[in-house]
Amino acid sequence: MNGFDYGSPPEKNKIEKEYDFCIVGSGASGAIAASELCAAGFDTLMIEQGPFLKKSDTYDEVLQAAEPSYVRSENGCWELRGYPWTTCNVGGGTVFYGGASFRYQEVDFNPSTYLGTGDLPFDWPYRLDELEPFYEEIEKHIGIQKQNPYPYSSEAKILYQKTRDKGFSPFPTPLAILNPDDKSGHGCTKDSCCIESMCPVAAKRDAKVAFLDPLKGNPNFTLYAGLKAVSLSRDNREKVSSIRALHIESRQEYTFRAKRFIVACNAIQSAALLLRSKDQWNPTGLGNEFDLVGRGLCFKLSRYVCGYSSNPREKREGNKENLGPFSTIAFLDHYIDANCPTGLGGLIYEARH
Repeated sequence: MNGFDYGSPPEKNKIEKEYDFCIVGSGASGAIAASELCAAGFDTLMIEQGPFLKKSDTYDEVLQAAEPSYVRSENGCWELRGYPWTTCNVGGGTVFYGGASFRYQEVDFNPSTYLGTGDLPFDWPYRLDELEPFYEEIEKHIGIQKQNPYPYSSEAKILYQKTRDKGFSPFPTPLAILNPDDKSGHGCTKDSCCIESMCPVAAKRDAKVAFLDPLKGNPNFTLYAGLKAVSLSRDNREKVSSIRALHIESRQEYTFRAKRFIVACNAIQSAALLLRSKDQWNPTGLGNEFDLVGRGLCFKLSRYVCGYSSNPREKREGNKENLGPFSTIAFLDHYIDANCPTGLGGLIYEARH
């Protein structure tokens, strides 16, 4: 196939048992759920479509091996050229994210004043202050330092001074990356690109490093890679009882039983799994009684501005550029801005592309 490590196929005794929980997807949501459930003593199975990654595996290689999806072309025909964007592997897209971990702002929980109405309501059922303790807890897990934030890069120092002179309020990018002086011995060594490969020293606290690696050897946790979730099945209307999965390499099908299922395989794949799970109670897909599964998907708009400085760069090993933290300085000054088309602006931050 593609040379990736999909691990061992499921053992017979692991297939025949009934788990307390089955989690589909090993990214941010799935990994945190597994950590919490195993800590509470629940017997937890996790299935992941992608492989276990080696430190030498790159973002581009994982994307090239990803399963494409159908998209509608301009002439109305469907073409198999959908771009996955987030990677499919153990740890999900967090393995290749830059560690920048911003909180939502108050306006994000009900932006209808600026955006009007849409297919689904913009108003969330809770507010920022209700999420505060959860933000605090997760930020501790992923190593975000408030008292000792990651130091500014040489470029960020220039941005800091110049933007302060213009009346901006710059602040350190909240990074899920351990500082170089971290006492754990896993501090950032600034010798690789954060968004191109797995962190070689585990300084970046992605889902795999922060939540899945500590579960190795835990008798309550079973993880299988290379298994694509095909459909969920019910024995009665009230309860999903099993999941059917296809092994990526062998093409063999497996069925796992569990008391509860957590679908955490990103927005598009989670919706696709539910829509494939048709039965006598829901002929249009599990949970799709109101034709809302997969509706209201969002996307991000972003733009890049490149700047060049006459000041000498930091000395980098092998004269490589853009190594080390993806971002160290950020701004909220234009998060709400009347000069923007809707009045909503956005976040501005340094980005080592």
